[in-house]
Amino acid sequence: ELSESVGIPFFASSLMQIRYIWPLIGKKGKIGVMVADSRGITGAHLKGADIEDIPIVVYGMEETYFDEVFVKESKALDVEIVCNKVVERAKKMVEENTDIRAIVLECTVMPPYANAIQDAVQLPVYDITTFANYVMAGFNRSIF
Repeated sequence: ELSESVGIPFFASSLMQIRYIWPLIGKKGKIGVMVADSRGITGAHLKGADIEDIPIVVYGMEETYFDEVFVKESKALDVEIVCNKVVERAKKMVEENTDIRAIVLECTVMPPYANAIQDAVQLPVYDITTFANYVMAGFNRSIF
């Protein structure tokens, strides 16, 4: 809705790139999506990103140190602890869903942990920065 109402390219959700990732992984298996709170992802989000027909698995960081730092804001940030908790949740998601072939980090505070997640699960990991790089690449070309 926002994209349709403004006259400039607009992207606000990592979910939007799932439509591009799906064919890259052979339209097989599932795409794992990590969010701050899994209860916040609804069918409306999937429909808005045009991905309601793509098999995804959503895992949230609720009830973890991540949740206490970034959602409840009740604890100070310890980057190492957050990294460990995010990696633990990604590993759990992949262990419980062995057909996951790529991961999308929907939460905008997760990109700093993308490399650690990828190292732990050995899968492609996408986030808002990969999406921004893709979008901006189309605007940064020289015209000869």
